Amino acid sequence: MIGKHVFNDWTIRECIGKGSFGSVYRITREDFGREYEAALKVIEVPKEQAEVDAIRSEGLEGESVTEYFMGIVEELVEEFALMSKLKGNSNIVSYEYHSVVPKEDGFGWNIYIRMELLKPFTSYIKEHTMTVRDVIKLGIDMCQALEVCQKYNIIHRDIKLENIFVSNIGDFKLGDFGIARQLEKTSSGLSKKGTSTYMAPEIYKGLPYNSTVDIYSLGIVLYRLLNNNRSPFLPAAPTPIRFSDREKANVMRLNGEKMPNPCNARGRLAEIVLKACAYDPKERYGSAYEMRQDLQSVLYAKEERKEIEKDPYENKEKEKKTEEKEEKFVNSSSESDEKGRLLKLLAAVTGVICIAVIGIVGTRIVNKNNDITDSTVSENSLEEDLDEQEYHAAGNEIENKAAVTEKGINIEKQDEKAIPDLVSLKQDEAVKNLNINGFQVKVLKEFSEDVKSGKVIRQEPDSGEKVKKGSEVTIYVSKGAEKISVPKVTGLSVKQAKSLLNERKLKIKLIWKYHNSIAKGKIIAQKPKEKVKVKKNAVVTLKASKGIKKVKTPSVIGLSEAKAKTLLKKNKLKVKITYQYHDFIEKGLVADQSIEKGKKIAVHTLINISVSLGRKEAVAPKAPDTPPKTTEEKTTPKKEKKKGEQDSNAGWHLVN
Repeated sequence: MIGKHVFNDWTIRECIGKGSFGSVYRITREDFGREYEAALKVIEVPKEQAEVDAIRSEGLEGESVTEYFMGIVEELVEEFALMSKLKGNSNIVSYEYHSVVPKEDGFGWNIYIRMELLKPFTSYIKEHTMTVRDVIKLGIDMCQALEVCQKYNIIHRDIKLENIFVSNIGDFKLGDFGIARQLEKTSSGLSKKGTSTYMAPEIYKGLPYNSTVDIYSLGIVLYRLLNNNRSPFLPAAPTPIRFSDREKANVMRLNGEKMPNPCNARGRLAEIVLKACAYDPKERYGSAYEMRQDLQSVLYAKEERKEIEKDPYENKEKEKKTEEKEEKFVNSSSESDEKGRLLKLLAAVTGVICIAVIGIVGTRIVNKNNDITDSTVSENSLEEDLDEQEYHAAGNEIENKAAVTEKGINIEKQDEKAIPDLVSLKQDEAVKNLNINGFQVKVLKEFSEDVKSGKVIRQEPDSGEKVKKGSEVTIYVSKGAEKISVPKVTGLSVKQAKSLLNERKLKIKLIWKYHNSIAKGKIIAQKPKEKVKVKKNAVVTLKASKGIKKVKTPSVIGLSEAKAKTLLKKNKLKVKITYQYHDFIEKGLVADQSIEKGKKIAVHTLINISVSLGRKEAVAPKAPDTPPKTTEEKTTPKKEKKKGEQDSNAGWHLVN
C-alpha cells in the first residue's frame, strides 16, 4: 500500500494491471464535491532478492551493489524529466508526478508515478472491433507522438501494442518512455534484449541506430493489426502457431527476408506499412512526419477510400444493409429492363434533336455577332456531352452533368483550373501566383537539405491537376537545412557521447588526451560547445581522457645528485632529496630511491632519493669543562711571572 507520505490526498481504488516491472492502480481524489481520477504506477527497484543475488554473482559487493541499483533509479528519474517535457501532447500519455521512497522493510526503493488514467490498447481491442480505418487512425496518432519525440531528440525504442493507450474520446496515445529499457538493467532483465517481436534488426544486432527504429516498431504494430494479429512470416490465421514457427519467423524478419503484404492491407496502405518495416534503415521513412503524410493520403484520397471501403473488418450490419439494397435493385431492374431500353432509345432520339436545334441556333448567333468563325458547334464537344449523360433504369429524365450554353461551352469545366507549377519559386511568388488564379493557399514549412530556405519544395495537389477555383493548395516551403542543437557531452563516457551525438545525426572526431583528474574514457572537452546550432552531419570534436599518463621508473642509483634530478624531471616525476652518510658510496652520489626501477607509475609521482655524504669522520672527545671563573678572577688581572720565579701552586694534586 502507498503511505501518506507519498500522495496525501489520493486514494487507491483498485489494481487495474500488472506487468513484468510493476503494477498500475486506479486512484481518486475529491475536491469541492468532485472526484478526479488518475493512474498510479508502482515500480520496485530491485523487485526481488534474486536480482540482488545475480548482481553479486557478477562480482559486485557491499556499497557497489547499492550504487548499481541507485544508478538505475537515477536514470529512471531522468526519464521522468523527459516525460514532463512531453506533457500536454494529445498523443502522448500525460505524466503528472513521481516520488522515490526507500523501502522500509528491506533493501531498495519504491517508485511511484502518477499519470492520466487511460485504457490499455490490449484491453480496448477485446471490446472493440478494429476496422482498417481505425488502424490507419492509430498509425497517424502514433506518428504525431513520434514527431514530438523527434523534436526533443528522444528515441522511445519500445513501441509495441502494450505501450499504446486509448483515451475516452478515442485518441491513441504512446506511453512508458524509457521505463522498461532502464529496468532491463536489473538482473531479471540482464538476459533480455527488449521486445524482440517489434525490435528493429540493428538494435537486435547491436549496431548503431537512430530514430528510424521507432518507425520500424510502429510498422510492425500496424502489420500485426492488419494481419489478424500475426507478425510477419507466421502461418496465416486460423492455423495454430507453434514455438518453432515463432522462432523461424523472427529469424527471417531479423535477417531481412522480403515481407509479404499484410492480409488485410491493399495497394498504397500495404506499401506504407512495408516501407516502415524495411530491413535497411535508409529505405524506411526518414521521419514520422513523412509516414503520417502518407497515411493521411490513404485516409482522405478518393481512390484510396475505395480500398478502405472494402474493409474486411467493417460492421456486418452495414454489409447486410448493402446486400438488401442490392437485392431490391436486382428484383426491380428485371421488371424495368424493357421499359429502360425504350427510355434509352427515346433519350437518344431526343438528344439528336437537341443537337440539331442547338447547332442551328448556334450558327445563327455566331453569324450575327461574328464572335467565332465556325458555323456549327464542334462534333467532338457534343459527343463528350452525350457520353456524360446518365440514364436511370427506373425511367427518370435524363440528368445533364454538364449543361451546354448557347456556345457549347461546359460550365462546370469552366469553373475548373489547372494548378500552376510552384516548385522552386519563392514563397511570396508562389502565394501571389495562386491568389491571382483564384486559389486558397496553405503554407507549411519544413527542413530541406537540398532546397534553399524560403523556396517551395513541393505542392499538393500537383501542378497541372485541375481543381475548382477557390480550392485550397498546400505549398511546402523550405526552412533550409535543419539546425541541430549540440548536446552537452562533457563528463559522459565516450560510448554515451557517441550514442547521443549519433541520435542527433552529428558526426564525431575523437581525440585522446592524458588527464590527471578525469577518469579514463570520459569526455574532457567538446567543440562546438553545448547548445550551439549546427547543420545535420556536422562534425563535433571530442577530447577524451586517456587517464593519468604512466611512466617506467628510471634507476638513478649511482648517479650524481644533479644528473638524478634531471633524469627524474625528464620523466615528469617529482623529486625529494635527503642526505645520509654511507661508508661505501662516494659523497654526492645517489645511494637509494623510494620506488624501484622499472615500475609503472603516474607522472608527477613523488620519488624520494638519498644522496651520500660519504664516510662519517671520527670526532675527538671534548675536554671536561673548566669551572667558571669568579667575578674577581675575571676582573683581577694576572700577575706576570718574573723570569726565574716559580709557581707557588706547582706540584699540587687534588685528592678525593
